[in-house]
Amino acid sequence: MSDRKDLDSQTEEEFNKFSKGSVDKTNNTAQLVKQLKDKSLPLIVTTIQKMSKAIQNNAEALDQYKTDKVVFIIDECHRSQFGDMHRIVRQYFNNAQYFGFTGTPRFEENQSQDGRSTADIFGRCLHTYLIKDAIHDGNVLGFSVDYINTIKAQNIDTETDELVEGINTDEVWLSDQRVELIARHITENHDKYTRNRQYSAILTVQSIPALVKYYDTFKKISKDYEHPLKVAGVFSYAANEERNEGEVDEAHSREKLEEVIKDYNDNFGTNFATDTFREYFNHISKNVKKGVKDNKIDVLIVVNMFLTGFDSKVLNTLYVDKNLKYHDLIQAYSRTNRVEKETKPFLKK
Repeated sequence: MSDRKDLDSQTEEEFNKFSKGSVDKTNNTAQLVKQLKDKSLPLIVTTIQKMSKAIQNNAEALDQYKTDKVVFIIDECHRSQFGDMHRIVRQYFNNAQYFGFTGTPRFEENQSQDGRSTADIFGRCLHTYLIKDAIHDGNVLGFSVDYINTIKAQNIDTETDELVEGINTDEVWLSDQRVELIARHITENHDKYTRNRQYSAILTVQSIPALVKYYDTFKKISKDYEHPLKVAGVFSYAANEERNEGEVDEAHSREKLEEVIKDYNDNFGTNFATDTFREYFNHISKNVKKGVKDNKIDVLIVVNMFLTGFDSKVLNTLYVDKNLKYHDLIQAYSRTNRVEKETKPFLKK
């Protein structure tokens, strides 16, 4: 059980690598209920959203499992397991066992909004395999981090919270000069970071307005370069199952997303729109996973999408212009550490 449709597909692919056809993936709640009725299907991959909805709408159809031994294997269990959906599932299945997997558990320092840790939900940790172990074993790559300071603040006293809040505003972080400086730095150094565009990159920013500003800036400066970057953007313009991407005017953001999608269609010969956002999202996912040199996204700009659970061997660079810490930081960095071949010795941050 995952918490996003794209992780559904990814999990199904991984299971079927070991045994083709070993799992059934659900496309909607009705299909999930139908599959649960069929006891010949021992493994089903679904989302917590569909499972909780199935329980609420089709409780009678699931009665056969109420006291049966049911096992839930939960992916990315550091998130989406602290609210009502998880509670609904737990209360319905009286004899279920839960195994949670995550590379970034919640501890006291990074507890959930309701004050609980991963151990509060799943009990004691059964086994740990740390990132240093994975690097040592050659299962993932190490990191190479570059830090560039874009704001000079030597004369600012930051000891009071009020003053810090006063300078931490869009007026500073999203000034035209600063955003263009960063966009030009990325454009002029991207080939070095990605082995002459053999690999792709993600740029993660603090909000949808920041994403739009960066996207427009890359478009504006593209005329100044002989080989400009192919830049794409993806964000939600309305409430959906993705995490909150910041307050934004829905009508204006949809209009902007239409423009971003139109540019994508022009670059890659597709025909998407906001009405087919899921198909657009899936195409971007495949592009970043399997993009062919000279016909792929060079830089994908995101707020929170693609920063957890997304696997791509040809992604090697993460540009960060936002505050990341704890599990969010490790998750984001780890999007780029998949082992590929000797030309990908480490990841650039």
